[in-house]
Amino acid sequence: MIGGMPNVGKSTIINSLRSKDSDLNHSKKSGARTGGVPCITKSISGFRIITDPPTYITDTPGIIVPKIENAIDGLKMCACNIIRDGIVEDESVCDFILYTLNQQRNFAYVKRYDLPNKMPSDSISEVLNAC
Repeated sequence: MIGGMPNVGKSTIINSLRSKDSDLNHSKKSGARTGGVPCITKSISGFRIITDPPTYITDTPGIIVPKIENAIDGLKMCACNIIRDGIVEDESVCDFILYTLNQQRNFAYVKRYDLPNKMPSDSISEVLNAC
């Protein structure tokens, strides 16, 4: 059984393991569904990953604590796409990412987005407008 946080690659690992056995059917319908957003896997499903000896693995939906006590932890999970879109405003998540980049002195975004004054910014509006 594979378990873990939403959108960390549980289903992708299963598909990768399945791809190693050339005797298995490798159509899109035969593997675990994957996607770039959380909550693609909605129920527990079993998959054969090896034909000989027959080996199976169980895929599970993402597991997350029911209540996030710390706002910073919630923002980190949003930034990693663990919490589905719409729970926290996108601009708040972007602002948190900008804050974290500045705090870590990672100013590569200045060049990438060609900020007008060529300097790091604390204004998410300025950065988003430059995108």
